[in-house]
Amino acid sequence: MNTLENYLRQIQQDGLKIETVFDIGANKGTWSVPMKASTLKDSYFYLFEGNPKHELFLKQTGLPYYIGILSNPGRESVDYYTINGTGDSYYRENTPFYDKETPVTVPARTLESIIEECEMPVPNFIK
Repeated sequence: MNTLENYLRQIQQDGLKIETVFDIGANKGTWSVPMKASTLKDSYFYLFEGNPKHELFLKQTGLPYYIGILSNPGRESVDYYTINGTGDSYYRENTPFYDKETPVTVPARTLESIIEECEMPVPNFIK
């Protein structure tokens, strides 16, 4: 068990109820699925992923998800760096993997607008 899992277990034992989890940058759901099955089994999960190529994997998790780029208010689009990896973002990852990548311009929305539109609860925990 890793340190984050230990921490989440401990704060729940101390009385903090984690009802809603937002996994931002969910990739293929490989963090949320085991957490939902163990440490946070009573929590509701919502997965957010910028890369549409991961949608099939997210659909298979059975958890609700949103495909699209999240950004701050007033930004309708961003330059997005992708190699279909875990470091895909509108911030270029500081590793050699992204050195030669040219970003693509994609639409962006605020998390608040998605919460409102999809009538999601406000999260207790954001990863």
